[in-house]
Amino acid sequence: MVYPRTKPVNVTESLKSTDELLYECPEANSSVSPLLPWKLMVVDDDPFVHRSTKVALKYFSFENKGISFVSAYSAKEAKELMVTHPDTALILLDEVMETEDAGLQVASYIRNELKNKAVRIILRTGQPDRVPKESAVVDYDINGYKTKLELTQEQLFTTLVSGFRAYRDLKTLEQSQVALAKLNAELTDLNHNLEQLVCERTQQLVREIEERKKAEKALKLYVHALTHDLRSPVAGMENVIKNLLK
Repeated sequence: MVYPRTKPVNVTESLKSTDELLYECPEANSSVSPLLPWKLMVVDDDPFVHRSTKVALKYFSFENKGISFVSAYSAKEAKELMVTHPDTALILLDEVMETEDAGLQVASYIRNELKNKAVRIILRTGQPDRVPKESAVVDYDINGYKTKLELTQEQLFTTLVSGFRAYRDLKTLEQSQVALAKLNAELTDLNHNLEQLVCERTQQLVREIEERKKAEKALKLYVHALTHDLRSPVAGMENVIKNLLK
């Protein structure tokens, strides 16, 4: 279940006018479920964006799991954190930080160098006309392209639910592929062992046939020798008998 706030307002604008919300939230919403939370990385060089995002998602829950926040304040830090947090489910990625294309470089690093295709990347920008949406989505494998002004609290909840659901399905598919690969490997080993057993049995039968042929040949030689040995005395006796009859 997801519990959005009742009134969809712009997260950043609403929180700027509320002084009492300017504090750091816990890194994870531990009051929702003992299950491992969804890991959300917020990449932005503005500390207020981190605080406002945590406040807006304080009561977020999807499939009885809350959120564990990972905060990066630069593209360099985001790259380092993705190495130590490869199980990040979704990234809210600022486009402009140290450079105008810092966010896109982070996305490229994650997809091309880390080969992480599962994490969902939502690009947040304050200059939507600078990089065409279609280009960012296609060229950098971005899963969402939002302007900071249009990302209301309701849209933020919807975006996260969609992203976490897609991440869950991809991880399930990955696990199925791993299990299938393991099964194929076991089947290959079984076939190899079976082929080896067949080969060994075939060689054994060939040896038995050769030994039987040798035994038959030896038997024939023995019978021939025995016949020759018996024939000589019989012939001699025959001659003696013939002489006696004469």
